[in-house]
Amino acid sequence: MRKYMIGALAFSCYLVFAATVAGLKKEDQLYYFAERQYFTFFSALILAFTSLVSGMTSGLYRKIQSGYPKFNFWIISSVGFFYLCIDEFFSVHEGMDRAILRSFGQDPRAVNFDGWLLGGLGVVGLYIAYRFRREVSQHKDFLFLFVAATLFFAGMVLADQLVAEGFPWGIIEEAFKILGVTFFFAAYSTVLRDLHQHLLMGISKK
Repeated sequence: MRKYMIGALAFSCYLVFAATVAGLKKEDQLYYFAERQYFTFFSALILAFTSLVSGMTSGLYRKIQSGYPKFNFWIISSVGFFYLCIDEFFSVHEGMDRAILRSFGQDPRAVNFDGWLLGGLGVVGLYIAYRFRREVSQHKDFLFLFVAATLFFAGMVLADQLVAEGFPWGIIEEAFKILGVTFFFAAYSTVLRDLHQHLLMGISKK
């Protein structure tokens, strides 16, 4: 697990550092953290890979265990991370929060609802993890990294709601986001690793 955690930390720190330094050339440290810039692209890409890994995990489980349910935690996670990938790249939730606020007669520019909407998605994710806690608790490395990723995600939501926009607070918020994204990828990768090793052991015994 250690190498997965170190890899996630190192990659996240590199992305934040590279985006900040590149932004200095534009005389705006937050330039490359904006929507549809390179930082968002990498975040969406990692979410896409997490969706793929989770889907592969579901497939391996069904291959290893006869009668393993089609509707399982891993396939739900795969769908969820695919949505988050699309949301990250196309800013779907920002359009949703504006529509919700307008439906209640509120000015979207006057209320910062964006973070709470993301927080609501996080609560849904935690409920799903709790609902399938027997599957989740079988993988200790996954559980540790998943909890860490959830805490980083919570830090992003709180930073979005509680601190002012601009440098350096905007970078802190984005750092929490990329840490959460990379730790989720690391968490799901450990499960795929374990299942792959189990499958190889089964083949070698034959």
